[in-house]
Amino acid sequence: MVARASGRANLIGEHTDYNQGLVLPIAVDRDVLVAGVVQEGDQVTLHSLDFQDQVRFGLKNIVYDPAHPWANYTKGVVQVFKQKGYTLSGFVAAIHGNIHIGAGQSSAAAI
Repeated sequence: MVARASGRANLIGEHTDYNQGLVLPIAVDRDVLVAGVVQEGDQVTLHSLDFQDQVRFGLKNIVYDPAHPWANYTKGVVQVFKQKGYTLSGFVAAIHGNIHIGAGQSSAAAI
């Protein structure tokens, strides 16, 4: 499976969208791509092409990792799916993006 999500910038209303406020987001010409495949078991392997790094974790023990902050957003999404009752299996995914990290273009939310 391959998925693509564009980054975005808010012309007005920064940080008000999750507080019931008005926003005017626009898509930018930058994106995040994720290519993945399901595997048996509960092991997840994430590869960051941009950071030249890899993280492995089990679905039964998802913890925040300050040494690999790029992977924590994905871990959080997986954790929420588990809390909602979805049955998950392990997977391997490669992540690449050209959204400027820390520039307010929602690079983490694109994942």
